[in-house]
Amino acid sequence: MSKSNRPTSNRSRVLFLGTRGTFSRVALEKLLESGVRPAAVWVPGAASSGAAQGVSRLHPPETPGGRRVIPLTSSVPSSTADVARLMDIQVFEVRTREGSVLSRMLGELGIELGCVACWPWRLPPEALEAPRHGFLNLHPSLLPRHRGPAPWFWVLRSGEAHTGVTVHRMSDELDAGPILAQERFFVPNGLSGDELDRLSGEIGGPLLAKAVEDALEGTDNAREQPSEGGSYEGWPREQDFIIPTTMTARQAFNFVRGVSEWRITPRIEVAGREVPVREAVGYSEHERPGAPLEVHGGVVRIAMLEGVLEVVPLRDPV
Repeated sequence: MSKSNRPTSNRSRVLFLGTRGTFSRVALEKLLESGVRPAAVWVPGAASSGAAQGVSRLHPPETPGGRRVIPLTSSVPSSTADVARLMDIQVFEVRTREGSVLSRMLGELGIELGCVACWPWRLPPEALEAPRHGFLNLHPSLLPRHRGPAPWFWVLRSGEAHTGVTVHRMSDELDAGPILAQERFFVPNGLSGDELDRLSGEIGGPLLAKAVEDALEGTDNAREQPSEGGSYEGWPREQDFIIPTTMTARQAFNFVRGVSEWRITPRIEVAGREVPVREAVGYSEHERPGAPLEVHGGVVRIAMLEGVLEVVPLRDPV
């Protein structure tokens, strides 16, 4: 059956879960472009206790006359919730991790399949088992490598030239369920974290859309993740932002650019001096410098394992 002739009644029973960030937003846009229109979108809210705890529908502001308005600062949707609202898809803010609350809401919405693109909390088994077709997750790495909440950080930290995206079925173990689809790609030079998230969403979104269609029709070809070659990394710590000179210049350049939006400043320890890095401005792959560290105007040039990294320091090296 061609995609255009597929039945659409159960497509609307899909729930999308994601943060308000770029990766989730682009993945949702790609789902919509592929013809998958979720019944609802869930975004996380601050966890609370008491009567306010649970799942609540978010409503766009209204004018005094009652007309709904969408608060956008430009013609481009700025968040996952904006995308859903522009398509008249109901948006719910989730402020609980209680399985009974989540599974009840899934039942009330008539959800048959959940799909996730960056959700900050572990979904409890009671919620995972509520939809008839389970949950799918779009993960920005080539599983089983770089399971965990910050895969792009660890791809860059490892200096990998290639990574990818994976769609898998969700299970009790984080990022460990059977694989439905993967795509490998080259890590571009010098992209910011937001640009890397966008790239992952653009490549992974169509994979997720195809996996949704196949799951609803019972035609997916799931395969277990390999038992070897896997890794799990948690949130990075301050010491993980220290850049060793055993990185190549290209690897260090991409790492600094890719983590620029984190709140921890990368730094390089070289020749007994510490260089806190404000910005990576360039690199040379094959140049052999005359000294481990050279200062030219406001730019510090640092000898790496291969080549020279050029950075603007947050302050003078000490």
